[in-house]
Amino acid sequence: MKKIYNIMILALLSLVTFASCSKEDPFAPSTEESAEGQVSFKKMLVEITNEENVVRSSIDVSSFLISIEGENGSLVDYVYKDMPEVVTLPVGNYTVKVKSHVVKNAAWDEPYFFGSKSFSVEKNQVTEVGTVECRLANVRVSIIFDDMLVKKCDDDVKVNVLVGDNASLDYTLEETRSGYFEYIEGSSTLIATFTGTVQNNYEENFRTYVDVAPGNHYIITYRLQGPGGDIPDYEGLINYGTTVDAYVTSVNMTVDVETEEEILPDNERPSEGDDPNPPTPGDETPTVEAVAPITFDAPNVVDENSEVTVNVQSHHADGITEFKVAIQSEMISGLLEAQLGTSELDFINPASDAVANFIKELNLVEGDVKGRTDKIEIKITGFMGMLTMLGPGSHDFVITVGDANGQTSKTLTLVIK
Repeated sequence: MKKIYNIMILALLSLVTFASCSKEDPFAPSTEESAEGQVSFKKMLVEITNEENVVRSSIDVSSFLISIEGENGSLVDYVYKDMPEVVTLPVGNYTVKVKSHVVKNAAWDEPYFFGSKSFSVEKNQVTEVGTVECRLANVRVSIIFDDMLVKKCDDDVKVNVLVGDNASLDYTLEETRSGYFEYIEGSSTLIATFTGTVQNNYEENFRTYVDVAPGNHYIITYRLQGPGGDIPDYEGLINYGTTVDAYVTSVNMTVDVETEEEILPDNERPSEGDDPNPPTPGDETPTVEAVAPITFDAPNVVDENSEVTVNVQSHHADGITEFKVAIQSEMISGLLEAQLGTSELDFINPASDAVANFIKELNLVEGDVKGRTDKIEIKITGFMGMLTMLGPGSHDFVITVGDANGQTSKTLTLVIK
């Protein structure tokens, strides 16, 4: 294995020599001082983190809206398919923001996706933006009418859903689409108002959910309820005095949590408060956390002596089922693919014995990772010597951890100056 590792180092050094002789250096020496750098969007990918029932391949990201913002506000705007490969910007800190469209207050079947990534522009350097992850950024609401209830309803029955102050839609008995509502920070109450005639009685009640969050799908189901509680036989006769009951299910990715909010008396509106049903820790997707001073929020400038550690942990009883580190770098990805057949290091199902040995040689983790529920350290420090020998450049490490609760993926950017 050491022979393979040494061959890789020699090949990497040869790349450095070649690069130093290249005539295509975008920052050739100049007699004039420059306070600018370049940002490469050539390998920028927009990746959708799906809400349930949305297939990634069905989402066309070519029309997504891109904006680059500096510390003093927006600088330039593009449509994703028309973005230039390289943009020259003054030295400073920036954020690229990606959104699927201009969000509406409320709309049917129109999920709004948003993502952002910070980067720095340094003098006479090229910065790679890499992948920008977009998530569902508005509130999804579906209304379900129980079949027995529908049989007893007149045509005037509807449910009005209000999210925040002015995002509102009316759901009739025939409506099967989901509504998507704009999320506004500080205005996080959902009010569902059922009105209409049920078995010759006019019904009106309010259903409330406080602290609604973007990316969540709230499913509100309405059903009949007798004077003594739930109706035991839905096919039997409904007695006079039957009312409408409702319950809410909140879905966040693969987490389902039933909630029992209070149905308020007529004309009584809710006030903000604590969420009565906080998420259950055991239902969380795996955590992937960088150990300070390393961060996922911005590029990390490192050298051969830098400690680069990431902690991961599964919160499911069956532990980790997926554990991968994909290396995205113009300098070393191609070399890894040539030597190992892949630039993705799969710790549970390595592509070959050579990949397994390479993982072991780098000492990225201690022991096997499959099925573990304890906190695991990924010490990317093992790459520092290799990256430093390559000279200035940017390298992305995409860390993906999965278990029965779902998958978490984060990108760590390391910059050698």
